[in-house]
Amino acid sequence: MVLSKAEIGAADDCVTEEVDVPEWGGTVRMRSLVLRDREAWEKKVFAAGDIMGMENIRADLCVSCMVDDDGKRLYADDEVDALLDRSALVMERLFKVALRINMMSNDDVEDLAKNLPADQG
Repeated sequence: MVLSKAEIGAADDCVTEEVDVPEWGGTVRMRSLVLRDREAWEKKVFAAGDIMGMENIRADLCVSCMVDDDGKRLYADDEVDALLDRSALVMERLFKVALRINMMSNDDVEDLAKNLPADQG
């Protein structure tokens, strides 16, 4: 079946996963990034010149992936600081889920870094 523009636009194509966070007394819903958010995140990586040089890398990605029951983001881009005082262990757990559901394995991240322009890598 060949899809129409309307069918493509109406498709619910993001992956979600509930992550148990007993430290917070419940679960957090993580959603894969829409392309707009993925491109913005990768642009930040490029600007940093290196994945580990990116400021607040874990909180930044989690802010883009944490959603409510309706799939709406819990935090805006400018609310990264709200997660910086949370447990590093919890944030690492959420970050790893965000990487996995967005198909950002260590190899994917290394490939991203390899593709940086010579003056940034």
